[in-house]
Amino acid sequence: MQKHFLVCCGLAAVLLASCVTSPALQQQPANGLRVSDEVLLSSSDYIAYRGRGSSAEAAKQNAHAGISRYFSSRISVNTVEKTRVTDSGSKSVLENVTQVLSDTELFAVHYTEVRTDTAQQKFSVIAYIDREEAWRMYKPKVQAAVDSFTGLYTQAQSKNDSWEKALLFLKAHKTAEKEKLPSLLQFAFTLYPDSVDLYRQTEERFAGLPAEMHKTQKKCSFFIEEVNTAQTQLAEVTREILTQVGFVHAETDSVNHYRCTVMLDASKAVLPAGVFFTPSVSISVSSGTKTVFSYSKTLKRIGASTEHAAWQRMHAVICNHLRTALPQALLGLTETN
Repeated sequence: MQKHFLVCCGLAAVLLASCVTSPALQQQPANGLRVSDEVLLSSSDYIAYRGRGSSAEAAKQNAHAGISRYFSSRISVNTVEKTRVTDSGSKSVLENVTQVLSDTELFAVHYTEVRTDTAQQKFSVIAYIDREEAWRMYKPKVQAAVDSFTGLYTQAQSKNDSWEKALLFLKAHKTAEKEKLPSLLQFAFTLYPDSVDLYRQTEERFAGLPAEMHKTQKKCSFFIEEVNTAQTQLAEVTREILTQVGFVHAETDSVNHYRCTVMLDASKAVLPAGVFFTPSVSISVSSGTKTVFSYSKTLKRIGASTEHAAWQRMHAVICNHLRTALPQALLGLTETN
């Protein structure tokens, strides 16, 4: 399963603004030590850019924009150079769209004193980030996302059943995307190059996860068994959802296939206001005597003036519910409705 990753790096603002309230006001490092301009601009311990302008503020903005462009260009280059082997053996470049705006609020940015060229009425200042200082602030956020992904990935690897393994792979991938793990890693590698060795395995695992999921799900062909679902499309909706997330539907039953049982229980009540149904739907996937996934839900009472209209309305409500709730259940997520 080939997947291109979009790493949208309004990163500095989206991921990091919460670290510091007013980074533009930081004129000197937290330890109070002054660093020469030459060291700032030449040492790999710093990310620095000299900004110039017709005013002190313009020079600061220019310097700040230079820092942003540094992250933008480095992240773009690093991502485009990475490749991944697909199932067919071919390689594809991981595409990346990188956008760091010049007014992005970076964190842990310091400024030297503004220098003035009175004759030319020009101002200059150096904006810089101390990599060690910034990494101490940023690492906990990266580590939290890495731990979430690694826990699920390791748990998936430990499963013997293919369906259970596939579900955990899916959840690991969804969790990593939700926590913006690829973006966090790419920013970390640019901010603090030593972090590449620390998180290389995590990056490789995430990059290879689509192929791992595809390989595992190919072993998860399923056959649908219907119970009390006549005159409904519940089985079809279930098949549609399972195939959309990568499982393989089999037209006939076999001992080699997982059995997906779709069951509907709808109690009927005839009242002066009309006919009402209270539906309960359950979906389970099993291999032999082992159930590897199950979902059930009792919905609110649904009615109409005639039994046929009430049945049709109930059917529509259940189908709409499953399209939202079943994918969440497959990923082990909490229902939102």
